[in-house]
Amino acid sequence: MANNGGFFDCGDYGESPDGLVNDDGVIEIKSVIASTHYATLKRNLFDPSYKWQLIGHLDCAGCD
Repeated sequence: MANNGGFFDCGDYGESPDGLVNDDGVIEIKSVIASTHYATLKRNLFDPSYKWQLIGHLDCAGCD
C-alpha cells in the first residue's frame, strides 16, 4: 500500500519522495519519453542518474 510521501527534514537537507510503500519503502515516479523508459526496461534497473535522489529518500525516510 502506498501513501503520500510528504516531506522529511533531515537537518542539512530534506527529502520528498512521491510516496511511502508499506513500512520500509519509498516510490519515486518519473514521467519520461518512450526511449528513456525502454532503456530502463532493458536495463531492468532504475535510471542511474537518479541514484543519489533515491538513496537520499531511503536514508532520510529511514527506509530499507
